[in-house]
Amino acid sequence: MHTALDRNMPKLSPPLLACFTTALTAITVGCHSAEGDDSQSARVALVSVREIKVPADLRATADLETAKFNRDLLAETVEKRQNENLVFSPFGVEMALQLLWEGSSGSTRTTIAQGLRSKMPLDDRRKVAQAYLHELQQGPELRIANGLWVTGGGAVISPEYSRILYDSYGGVAKTTTWATAPTDINDWVRAQTNGKIDKFLDKPGEEFLYLVNAVSFSGRWDKPFDKTQTHIEGFKTTDGKEVPVQMMHAYQVLTAAVTPTYTAIAIPFKNKRFEMVLRIDTALSSDRRMFLNEPLITAANSQQYQVRLALPKFEFRTSWDLMETITALGMGSLKNHADLTAMGPGCSGILSSAWQKAYIHVDEDGAEAVAATGLAMKKGGPHHERLELKFDRPFAWMIQDCATHKVVFLGYVNNPKT
Repeated sequence: MHTALDRNMPKLSPPLLACFTTALTAITVGCHSAEGDDSQSARVALVSVREIKVPADLRATADLETAKFNRDLLAETVEKRQNENLVFSPFGVEMALQLLWEGSSGSTRTTIAQGLRSKMPLDDRRKVAQAYLHELQQGPELRIANGLWVTGGGAVISPEYSRILYDSYGGVAKTTTWATAPTDINDWVRAQTNGKIDKFLDKPGEEFLYLVNAVSFSGRWDKPFDKTQTHIEGFKTTDGKEVPVQMMHAYQVLTAAVTPTYTAIAIPFKNKRFEMVLRIDTALSSDRRMFLNEPLITAANSQQYQVRLALPKFEFRTSWDLMETITALGMGSLKNHADLTAMGPGCSGILSSAWQKAYIHVDEDGAEAVAATGLAMKKGGPHHERLELKFDRPFAWMIQDCATHKVVFLGYVNNPKT
């Protein structure tokens, strides 16, 4: 029996929609929507991952490990960026690190396993990953792609790693050059993210190996919002300011959890495979820890309500430098040395870059979210922070002896042309 809320439902705010895999999650229980939707033509992944049967206990163990990893990952990323719009894909980070784990050996393999909060054998984690990669892409909404690029430096990808990458992760290893790597990788990411991430890799660096995961979600609401009911209304930010936004309106039956501290609802997408879960706190808050209280909606704490919903349209991008996060998760040693001999000869080096770029767009028709996550390796010594320096204004200079620091010349450049 449907029950109406005896108080006004709060308006849901875009800062509360930070986490891609929290907000867009495979439906398990408690998602109810209208019947009679039409199927969309399925989008095909770059490489189709073969179906594999995994015992339920194995999958459950892997799910618990992933939940632990996600909590720790979000604590080191999302929680630390307050008062701003966020979109983030823990799934993308976990997948990129698992691809690195597959190519690791020795203490590096142990370090990555611990960083992923996994005690399972890698073979078992691979089976679970393959099962999910197959299942999640059976409908038209979600596309997942993995790629590896080698620019040289004596690195050769072994046939065994290439086979695992292709068979279990739907990925392909490719060769490129130092100069063309940005173009090749950016073209690939652009294609996998429907053009929403245009410049993933900025310029050539010292890196000789790149691992990239791309996740793309595009779903239409099971019951689209009526565009004639979208109006300009006020939205209160965490600093107390009110800004005008395009507020969408709907009146429909939705599953919701109403608790003393928060209200959460689930809006289903067409085909009912995915839903967007939105949470708003009872008090005005920018606390990102709300995403660590999973699951937000359960069979025990939820029921169906006749909801008068007001939700703003929103669209934004977020970029993440994940190197500090890698260290905080216990994998800082990869910045000094990463043994990747299982990936192939010449593949070992240091993890020099880890980053993610993500995008989200929500309107009356549905939602689109994409993310690309990259790990880059280079040869040489310990990791150094990048620095770009351009002397395009007056500067001082000197010539000195390195041992004694005796200055033999010095000067100042005010106009190089004269």
